[in-house]
Amino acid sequence: MSLPTNSSHWPSEKIQAHHLDRLAVVYVRQSTLQQVSDHQESTRLQYGLVGRAEALGWRAERVLTIDDDLGKSGSSAEGRLGFQRLVSEVGLNHVG
Repeated sequence: MSLPTNSSHWPSEKIQAHHLDRLAVVYVRQSTLQQVSDHQESTRLQYGLVGRAEALGWRAERVLTIDDDLGKSGSSAEGRLGFQRLVSEVGLNHVG
């Protein structure tokens, strides 16, 4: 993908080509299954961040959605495979 070098054409001045070569990660989570059920708008908005990443320049195949932890409390990383994956991807420098 060819991107303009003039920063005035970028969707955001902070996002550069080297960021777009990495993943954009959307981590979707709500603490309880009750919240998932009662606050569907929040979940919808979180998934909507995929479109925001694409609008900022990430190709669809470079946007990773992690939603394994819907309905799981954030009080601990134990049992939250999605969070563990997020931390791994960031630690491995895969995330732009």
